[in-house]
Amino acid sequence: MIEFHKGIICNNQYIQTNTMNTIRLTPENVFQYIGYEIIFKTRKKHIVTRINYVSPTGKTIYIKHPDLQDNLQIVSREIYVIL
Repeated sequence: MIEFHKGIICNNQYIQTNTMNTIRLTPENVFQYIGYEIIFKTRKKHIVTRINYVSPTGKTIYIKHPDLQDNLQIVSREIYVIL
């Protein structure tokens, strides 16, 4: 479990993360967190969105983010579940 100690700017809003508990997504644990909010960084911006569903291999999650074709490869990106 990772606890962030700084705030971040997300969608032009400051989010205080000193009380935000997170867990990094892996292909092994991703199935436990369908429906949870996640936070990840793309193009130097933090994005918060929800996991809609997961591929059968557990390596791809599907989200609502058209700029990323509505999916993320979790093996090549740091993605954290917000608890």
